[in-house]
Amino acid sequence: MKTSATGIGGGKRIAMANFLALAMLQAGNYVLPLVTLPIISRIIGPGYYGVVNYVFAYVYYFVLFINAGFDLYGIRRIVEAQGDKEAVNAVVSRVLVAKTYILGACALVFSVLVWTVPQLAAQKLVSFFAFLYCIGWVINPSWVYHSMQETRRFAIFSFISKLCFSIAIVLAIRERSDYVLHPLITSLSHVAVSFFSLRYALRRYGIRVSWTKVGAVKQTLLDIRHMSAMELIRNQSHLTNLILAGSLLSIPDTGLYSAGLRIVVIFQSIISMPLNTVLFPYIGASFRESEAAGLERVRRILPYVVTLTLGISLAALLFAEPLIGFVFGHEFAGAVPLLRIFAFGLLLSNLNLALGQQVMLHLKYEAVYVRYLIAGFGVNIVLLPLLHHYRALEGSALAWPLAELLVFGLLVAFLRRRSIRLVDPLYCRPRQFCHNALSLIALRR
Repeated sequence: MKTSATGIGGGKRIAMANFLALAMLQAGNYVLPLVTLPIISRIIGPGYYGVVNYVFAYVYYFVLFINAGFDLYGIRRIVEAQGDKEAVNAVVSRVLVAKTYILGACALVFSVLVWTVPQLAAQKLVSFFAFLYCIGWVINPSWVYHSMQETRRFAIFSFISKLCFSIAIVLAIRERSDYVLHPLITSLSHVAVSFFSLRYALRRYGIRVSWTKVGAVKQTLLDIRHMSAMELIRNQSHLTNLILAGSLLSIPDTGLYSAGLRIVVIFQSIISMPLNTVLFPYIGASFRESEAAGLERVRRILPYVVTLTLGISLAALLFAEPLIGFVFGHEFAGAVPLLRIFAFGLLLSNLNLALGQQVMLHLKYEAVYVRYLIAGFGVNIVLLPLLHHYRALEGSALAWPLAELLVFGLLVAFLRRRSIRLVDPLYCRPRQFCHNALSLIALRR
């Protein structure tokens, strides 16, 4: 079985290369569609744009259930296997089979929703096309490439897929009634890249997949229960808010809400998601040496995480008007104040992700982190309709940042009670900041 040249653990050079590759992958996922989005959003308008995003909000919920916890579980187990071919085969087989079972359950639940939720019942074809997207996440092998420290290979597959998607979507959608083709092309392109990249991964790494017994699948689900709960609760905020907002707002206002939220998701996905995914095994290697070594690595890296997070949040805040105008057009001008509100949620959610995934998870405080996320989830659900009652559209947007602020406060208070120090003033000084940056991208360990 092939691995990267320096071993699965990887060093600074590999971590940096994989971050850049994953950032490019996410850029392909979002920047390429952004080239087409100004065209498509102007053709179908806020109404149909809101319809497509509302339906996909339900689909993304099922994607969370299909995917939650499996990426981190697969990466951790393959890294621990250290080249044991049989162990890697077992991990990959368990994950794929478990996801297949979950897909079957999700299909049944979604079928019921399509017949019972009026907004979905009115868009049955769009709903069916959108649900096909879930199949791609069952067979998506990105976590295999991450664990083998070869993210750049998957990035190539993804970029080609998004390029084909962008071309197809522009050629296919010519008038408002063509909006139904948007979810179909989105789903088929995702399924295609997942299928071909999985075949390549199985051949390259010599992985053999076999059908896993139900008992082994149950054990896998038990093993990932904390990670699954963590990812489900952490990632649901945008989807829950979009569904709740879609129930409270008019279709055009739902389109404005989803437009502002889309910009935030793009910023998160291009910077924070790749950064935290790549840092997880890199920081985890230090925590396996000792808790002190792991925390020291966190202290060295945290200033850069905060700097990137603050930078993208300020960009969303200061450039909200040109961003909305360029991507969506003048019809979506009402989304500008919403994006400015979401910018604060972007800052806090990225900080919470870094503290939770890089610190709480490695220190085995998953259960505590999940409790805090549940608290934020509950506050978010209560606040959204309440604030909508008083401030309508802008009030609905304010619920998410306030919920993230609560989670951030709980995390900081918990770490202080445990006397866990994550900030070292030395690493925040400009000279040391630049020196450590050069060290992090050095070719040697």
